[in-house]
Amino acid sequence: MENNKILILASGALMAISSIFFIFDVLEDFNSRLGANLPYSDAELVHLIFELIAVLALVLGLIQMATLLRSLERINRAQANSLHHLREDFDALIRQKFNNWGLSKTEADIGLLIVRGMNNDEIAEARGVKLGTIKSQTHSLMGKAGVKSRVELLSLFVDEFIEVGVSPRK
Repeated sequence: MENNKILILASGALMAISSIFFIFDVLEDFNSRLGANLPYSDAELVHLIFELIAVLALVLGLIQMATLLRSLERINRAQANSLHHLREDFDALIRQKFNNWGLSKTEADIGLLIVRGMNNDEIAEARGVKLGTIKSQTHSLMGKAGVKSRVELLSLFVDEFIEVGVSPRK
């Protein structure tokens, strides 16, 4: 992502430098022609028109790029803020459900690890206990939550955030 930002900023800088060069080139050309009262040949006039079009295209492209970058940065900040609030809400939901189920601290810790996607072996290793202990605590947690599987446990949390309706087949 950082490489893209550097590339975009470098492109913008090159566009700005090119614009400035062409603007000064056109102004210099006008100034020297008008000062010497020399007419333009057809080829010179076409060249000048292309330079003016290039300046216009570069300036408009630079303005559009800057506008889009600002817009994308606003969208990115809004999405980051939204994600932050969703994480807080999800954390609060997990804690509320764990409290409602009357989980012990250990069961709640194991529940969090299950929600994070860890299996029993990984949980046992992370907690430094035997696999049988984790299986027993997981079974107790599942019973208090009223579910029979990890998928059911996860669905209790996910369903709170996703309003998905099954549409009838047509």
